[in-house]
Amino acid sequence: MSNVSVHQNHCCKLHGCKYGDENCPVVDGTANQAYPCEDCTEVKEQVQELKSHVDSLELSLNMVHNKSKASTTVLSAVEEIKKQIQILEIEIKKQP
Repeated sequence: MSNVSVHQNHCCKLHGCKYGDENCPVVDGTANQAYPCEDCTEVKEQVQELKSHVDSLELSLNMVHNKSKASTTVLSAVEEIKKQIQILEIEIKKQP
C-alpha cells in the first residue's frame, strides 16, 4: 500500500501496521503517526486503572497497623506494578 496518509491515520509505531504492510511508513519511521491507535488508547486507560488500584492498595496498607509479612509482600507487588506503569507511560509518551 503506497498511500502514506492512510498509514499515518490508521497505523501505529508501537502496535504495527493495520494493513500488515511490511513497508509501512509509520512502522519504519519514515512517516509520523497522526493519531493514537485503539490499542494505545486502551493502554492509557489500563494505566489509569492500575494507578487507581495502586492508590487504593497503598491507602489500605497504610491503615494497617501491623506491618505483617503479607503486607510487605503486597507492598513489593505494588512497587512492581508502579515500575510497570512507568514503562507503559514511557511508551505512551512516544505516541502522538
